[in-house]
Amino acid sequence: MIRPGVVHFNRPLTPYCSWQRGTNENTNRIIRRFVAKGRDIAHFTKKTIEHFTNWINNYPRKILDYCTPTELYETFANA
Repeated sequence: MIRPGVVHFNRPLTPYCSWQRGTNENTNRIIRRFVAKGRDIAHFTKKTIEHFTNWINNYPRKILDYCTPTELYETFANA
């Protein structure tokens, strides 16, 4: 079962494939809107982390055909 707030990687010990790199960089860019590079996330409150996590998960992505990660999760979870 997938727990909220947990990141899952299909292949954690292998390098990125070329098609994965762009998505990774775009996700990092989105995260950097909230957390500056090198900033310790431990200084954020739980409420603040929940706020930007919710924002990120409800942001439409081109790679997802302009759906949000939340929409796709709900579609597949209810299938």
